[in-house]
Amino acid sequence: MISILIPTYKQECYTLVDELHRQAAALGVLFEILVADDASPEPHKTANLQINALEHCRFIELKENLGSGRIRNFLGREAKYPLLLFLDADTMPCDTSFLQRYLDESSKETVLCGGLRYRIKTPAPDRTLRYKYGIHVEEKVCEKGVQSSSAPFISINFCISRALFEQYHFDEAFTGYGHEDTLYGIRLQQNGISFRYIPNPVFHEVADTNRAFLSKTERGIENLAVHYDLFVGYVRLLDTHQRICKLKLDSLLALTFRAGKILMELNLLGKHPSLLLFAYYKLSYLCQLTWDQRRNR
Repeated sequence: MISILIPTYKQECYTLVDELHRQAAALGVLFEILVADDASPEPHKTANLQINALEHCRFIELKENLGSGRIRNFLGREAKYPLLLFLDADTMPCDTSFLQRYLDESSKETVLCGGLRYRIKTPAPDRTLRYKYGIHVEEKVCEKGVQSSSAPFISINFCISRALFEQYHFDEAFTGYGHEDTLYGIRLQQNGISFRYIPNPVFHEVADTNRAFLSKTERGIENLAVHYDLFVGYVRLLDTHQRICKLKLDSLLALTFRAGKILMELNLLGKHPSLLLFAYYKLSYLCQLTWDQRRNR
């Protein structure tokens, strides 16, 4: 018995729900698929309304935008079955055995992360940064997670017992954009709850332009800077930042970010972005944020 829970915002996901519905029906298990729309503008809801026509499926239209953590908690409360599978709306199972693997591997004590992949393709010139980062960084993180327990928690594709989720839900006091799933993984670890990766990925069907992805990255770093103490020791960017501070180089990096931001963006927003430069961009931006915080105290 499984509840498949999909939060969505400005994302059409009928095709995803149809595939999951097909897999669940073929397995002959009791299931439900709940899709919660986080107060998207009206044009984005129309295609998803047909989800209600599928048996055991429900499309829920929220009047208020809850954000990625609170909407997952909402879906967890709405679910009726003992096993919960959370998926992002911009995903698609990589094969037809996706649900079967989760049912075979699930347990009451362990959280399972299936990981993600990107379809091999030639991206549009203005979408190269997101694709390149996904292929060379995010995919590698998930592959490392299958090999060891050191990978961070990623909420795009995970399975958890309802009893465990009721005990450990997403922190609704944590606001801002980004890293709510990182914090969730930290809370699990701090309470002795293990999460492990299994080879059961979904394709991440993102379509962010380079500019949109860079903007989202900046917002995530801003959230890290605001909640620095929650994440230090768990996020590699902050660990690197602390080493830079010990060497008293943070002010220099903050200065280079201010002076070189436009030049760095010429590369990162272009056809052939450098991931090494992208890493430097993130670190130097964090240095600027924390340097400004100290000066404003």
